[in-house]
Amino acid sequence: DVLFAAMSRAGLLLATLLGFALRLHALAAVPLRWDEGWSIALSKLPLPEIMRLTALDVHPPLYYFSLVPWTAVGGTSEFWTRALSALVATLAVPMAAAAAHEWWGSTGAASRRAGLLAAFFAATAPALVYYSGVTRMYAMTAPLLLLAMWGLARYASGGRARHALASGAGAAGALYVFYYTGFALVGLFAAALLAWPRAWRRTLLVALLSALAFMPWVFYAAPLMLQRVGERTGASGIDPMSVLRLTDDAMLAAVFLERLQAPAVTVTLLVLVAGSLVARPRMGRLLAVVVLPVAATLIGAALGAQAHMFAPRYAIGATPFLVVGLGWAVAGLWGRSRALGVLGAAAILLAAAPTLTDYVYARAAEVTGDYDPSAIERQLAQHSQVQDMVAFNILSLAGAYERHRAADDPPWTYGQVWDPVREPAELAIARVRSDLDDRPRLWLVLYRGTASPGSAALKEWADTALFPTDGWWTDDGTLVQGYVNATPDTLVSPDVVFAPAAQTSDEGRSSSAPSGDVGDLHGASEGGARLVKAAFSSSAHPGAGIAVDLTWRAEGKPARDARVYVHAYDASGALVAQHDGYPAYDTRPPTTWAPSEVIRDRHGLSLPPDATGELTIVVGLYDPQSGQRWLLADGSDGVELGQVTVR
Repeated sequence: DVLFAAMSRAGLLLATLLGFALRLHALAAVPLRWDEGWSIALSKLPLPEIMRLTALDVHPPLYYFSLVPWTAVGGTSEFWTRALSALVATLAVPMAAAAAHEWWGSTGAASRRAGLLAAFFAATAPALVYYSGVTRMYAMTAPLLLLAMWGLARYASGGRARHALASGAGAAGALYVFYYTGFALVGLFAAALLAWPRAWRRTLLVALLSALAFMPWVFYAAPLMLQRVGERTGASGIDPMSVLRLTDDAMLAAVFLERLQAPAVTVTLLVLVAGSLVARPRMGRLLAVVVLPVAATLIGAALGAQAHMFAPRYAIGATPFLVVGLGWAVAGLWGRSRALGVLGAAAILLAAAPTLTDYVYARAAEVTGDYDPSAIERQLAQHSQVQDMVAFNILSLAGAYERHRAADDPPWTYGQVWDPVREPAELAIARVRSDLDDRPRLWLVLYRGTASPGSAALKEWADTALFPTDGWWTDDGTLVQGYVNATPDTLVSPDVVFAPAAQTSDEGRSSSAPSGDVGDLHGASEGGARLVKAAFSSSAHPGAGIAVDLTWRAEGKPARDARVYVHAYDASGALVAQHDGYPAYDTRPPTTWAPSEVIRDRHGLSLPPDATGELTIVVGLYDPQSGQRWLLADGSDGVELGQVTVR
């Protein structure tokens, strides 16, 4: 015991360094996860905007506030953004020692032993190590909850006002980081009332201080949060059996021994029970501050799943109390027999080892499907220019783009119209319109395309206000659609009719070919497309774009589909820019036209940075299967609209 006391400070330093090393190990080994992109994107927004969005979300803003200066100083790499979680979470190691020592309620080697063991368990707890390696708020909850635990015990047992303030700060900070810590805090204050019944006024004072500190956010965010919870739960209410099942899942998540879940939880419970039995004078106090916060957190996570979802991370509030309880339990066993103490500590560490050495660093919890966070940036880099603007319908993709964005990539804006937050489409459109300003191109990035009403509204605005250019779908179901931001100022009236060729050639021309024989004279009986009028930009800058607005009218009922091509040729006849698509924003192939129906059709031509001089705009149609062009009455396959000056 004397030797143990002499080495306690060195042991605490060793435990802290061990915890720091485990949290830094392989910090950048896996690519950015989906939710981490959300964090990075929020860190690049103004503080009032962070507050507004987090009020709509299921997480409060404190973690994001801390990430703002952090990313401003060191950037958005995986290592740097996750390092904030790792550094803050390391504080849980000495805080676990302090909290365990204070709640033990005595001085001497036994108390220091309990604190030191709690510190080592905090350093190696798989749940705490895992969430220390993600750019999210969960690991930050542990030191704040332990601060609340330490200060409450100190103040309830006769401490000063500063201890009450420390506990209140820890409790309020935890609430501002993660709503689900509220369940753990209810259990903590209940445990303090049982442990120090005569100091109930002091306990309630700390609880009141915590509530008052959190109240401004409640007034700000509660109306939106309650509305969202009501929409999620609906009329179905709470399912008791689901709560019981999810409480069991939450226990596994709190211990976070993925590879040996049930046996490891059994080992944990056996050590806790055995240690409590040998620490009988303090058994009530120790059991209360472990059982009540842990039980409240697990039940809270299960109840929250009724209104939102269940995820292992929602049980993280239980883990700090578990590690403190394990420290007490093993210290109690050690006091009865050193062999029992060593056996208990070894059992806990061995049960955690498979997860701690493998699963934790794969960062694969709650990951569903493949996700390449660099894909959008790589693809946009081949089409966009630095003066363009990129708009996302969800901040998770915006954060991934920000992480990989190079100096010559365009900036980004957003319209948050996809889960978990859906702002009004009018607000999203207004922001994108304002941020676009006079930039030459917009790249609209829509996760799941137009599946949500807000995404559909955002694309509808872009289709009608701008002129579509290149677009594609990514492997994960994201639509990337480019638009030219230009104004057609020259109006012409070609009044010509295109119709399919009467005969089909085995060697049809592709849509990028400037001209050529593709068949005999067209058969007007099949129906055609009359180009009634056209408007286009008469001038443009290199690297900008040309807007082309076409008006078609159905001649009869077209029996074949065709895509429209709009080409820009330089003086030598070389193709400089083009855009192909079905009329009306790629939605109305000719076979869908009614006789005499008028169709509006917009196209944007993206110019390369080195484009100069006079360009000729040519319009025509072609069969998307064969590439064979539709013909005019004189046998030609395109009509010139006019000249565009690029300077």
